[in-house]
Amino acid sequence: MDSTRSTPHRISYRNPVYLRDFADIGLLRRPEGYYAYASQGNAPEGMQNIQCAFSRDLVHWQPRSDALPVKASWAPEQEYWAPDVVELADNDYRMFFNAQVSGSGQGIGIARATTADGPFTVIGAPLIYGERYRHIDPKAFQNPLDQRWYLLWGSCYEPILIKELRPDLLGFLDPASSPIDLLKPNPHNITTTLYEAAWITTRFDPEHKRQYFYLYTSGPDAFGDEGYSVHIARSTVGPTEGFVTLAAVTGREDSAIYRSNATFVNPGASAITVDASGQEWMLCHATLRADIPDYEQVRRPKDTLWQILRYTRRVMVLDPIFYQNGWPYIPGGTPSLSRRNGPM
Repeated sequence: MDSTRSTPHRISYRNPVYLRDFADIGLLRRPEGYYAYASQGNAPEGMQNIQCAFSRDLVHWQPRSDALPVKASWAPEQEYWAPDVVELADNDYRMFFNAQVSGSGQGIGIARATTADGPFTVIGAPLIYGERYRHIDPKAFQNPLDQRWYLLWGSCYEPILIKELRPDLLGFLDPASSPIDLLKPNPHNITTTLYEAAWITTRFDPEHKRQYFYLYTSGPDAFGDEGYSVHIARSTVGPTEGFVTLAAVTGREDSAIYRSNATFVNPGASAITVDASGQEWMLCHATLRADIPDYEQVRRPKDTLWQILRYTRRVMVLDPIFYQNGWPYIPGGTPSLSRRNGPM
């Protein structure tokens, strides 16, 4: 028997851990390893609607085939973003994604597969859709306290939304009801004008002896300058209410816990998981500053910078999450640059 495969051991890593253009990451942990999913992207065999990669250790990634090879009938354009995959039962997986709805703006779709890497097949009409980019970045969350499933989504300078899903995750539990505003942007503060890419985790904090729900978001504008970063809020009530930002509680200028540095620009769209030891890790996409031509010259004209950043490769970065005073933090508050101890 290969003891290196059967006995957990710690490996080292250095960012970036995956050099392909792999934006808006979704992440699924399985006994055999980790499956990561990303927005549309070019592969050697052509454009993929939803990218997929596999790793045994969160550090060494191998590309897989297109996880959603057939487009939805209601979304024929090549604008497929922000996949999220969950395992509902053995051989039963759901994918939530957003795509351009024919004749409208972005909408959220559901797909189903019998294996983690697909191929997934789109089920029915869009779950919800509307003008522009309101209904994007879906993320399914199961409350560990009562096992109920929810869907988070939202952007376009509007609140992050949440609504309960049916137990089979093929629709909303009450389609006629309105979603709940979970976190509202504040247009009077540049760092809070836009929230997107929501992700919820839970943790019992031994210091405060209470359960916290942590809401990770990214903002404000992924392509506006280099201020895009990962922000944090928390609730002691549950996944549908009571979230307060790190800035509101501590008096800090903002709630960012992961931001740009000299090498990586605009880290965001975080995905959180744990390794074999229970240590939490965060994967994000980020733009390599070296990939941005003449950055200082183009940053002043906003339209030019927006176009450059939008179509520049976004690679995968990895760093551990720790806690202090009931709040998560990443050492250094920015993507790590040197080789360091990695996942177990």
